Amino acid sequence: DGGSGFDDFLNEKEILDRVDAILVGPGLGSNEIDWSLEAKVLKGFPGLLVLDADAINRMASSAEGWKWLKARKFPTWITPHIFEFRRLFPQLKANCPLELAKEASFLSGAYILLKGAHSVIAAPSGETWQLSQTSSFVARCGLGDLLAGFVVGVGALDLASVNRLSKETLAKAAFVHSEAARRCDEGTSAGSIADSLKVLTKL
Repeated sequence: DGGSGFDDFLNEKEILDRVDAILVGPGLGSNEIDWSLEAKVLKGFPGLLVLDADAINRMASSAEGWKWLKARKFPTWITPHIFEFRRLFPQLKANCPLELAKEASFLSGAYILLKGAHSVIAAPSGETWQLSQTSSFVARCGLGDLLAGFVVGVGALDLASVNRLSKETLAKAAFVHSEAARRCDEGTSAGSIADSLKVLTKL
């Protein structure tokens, strides 16, 4: 719920120094809660930071807004749906998701995974990717949390194994998640598609 337990975790510098990647957002709680503690600690976290859901909403309601991303000097991915994106970047008026994600990534310095029927991934350097032939299953409740968890895991593995993130890492992870949903024969719940991910990533 974004309460003292999470605050205690952020205050454990020795733990933060030992992890390669952190996901913040799913289950965090209301965007009425002050973003200042998270902003202060996470700005200096040297690993991969993935922000989703209420982390994005809290940032959007803070004084810095999206400019907080620009001040962070370490790899950062954000995974908003279109309504979260609009809250965070209200000044961007384009209707095309590809252009929105590209401009937001350039402005903020963060990688953007703009979720939708055909999700878009944009890198600060200008490269963009768009998923096609996707499954409508990925829009079900809970799948956004699964996606965020999966991409942070992929990013952590890359950092632990080769000590770097390629420009394509986020796009590849998003594609694998979508492909797992497309191939899933066991249902459309987050649990079913998580099982499909396990199978697909072993191939």
